[in-house]
Amino acid sequence: MRKMMFIAVALVCAMSVQADIIANLLVNSGFESDPYDTGWTGILGGGGRVEGGAEGGAVNSGAQAVIFDFQDMGPWAFFGLQQNVAVTAGETYELDGFVNILNTAPIIGKLEWTWRDSGGGDLGSGGTPDYTGDAGTWTYQDMVMSELVAPTGAVSIDVKVVAGSIGTTVGWNAVTFDDISFGQQAIPEPATIGMLGLGCVGVFLMRRRMVQI
Repeated sequence: MRKMMFIAVALVCAMSVQADIIANLLVNSGFESDPYDTGWTGILGGGGRVEGGAEGGAVNSGAQAVIFDFQDMGPWAFFGLQQNVAVTAGETYELDGFVNILNTAPIIGKLEWTWRDSGGGDLGSGGTPDYTGDAGTWTYQDMVMSELVAPTGAVSIDVKVVAGSIGTTVGWNAVTFDDISFGQQAIPEPATIGMLGLGCVGVFLMRRRMVQI
């Protein structure tokens, strides 16, 4: 029983190790420049404008973010930007980004992706869950999709930021994106995971001994 408890503690500690992105492959990922001039292209209805932090503190970091405006708009109006990035089939990647919706209007923000073959063919798509906002705050939501394995034949990926209305909006509303990152996922070395697991077991034993004293 005690041995199984030690193993369980080690596994929990090892699983808590988070992978990082080796290098962000996106250009102008924080929208410090006009996205249409640097790195990004419009999709769906296009749109999007860069805005500095003067507007309600609307940036997650840096000086600017990209904002999609919704002014008295009907349902199912979608806008977005995308950037195509080269990938290697079989490698593991992570997509990360921050989205902000100032209020609880019927609008959403999300990240999406599409794997592409050498001819531009669709090899599979996906996306983060819809984010619907926090009333009255400029709190950014961190959206993370890890362990994205490039399928066989993939040579690139379309990374997308998507904003849309799922109902009729009244007055001005907006979806803001900032600090989008995509890159190969750095998997911790087995030795590192093992050492962390042993360290956690050691802490567990010390606490157990202190309780018994």
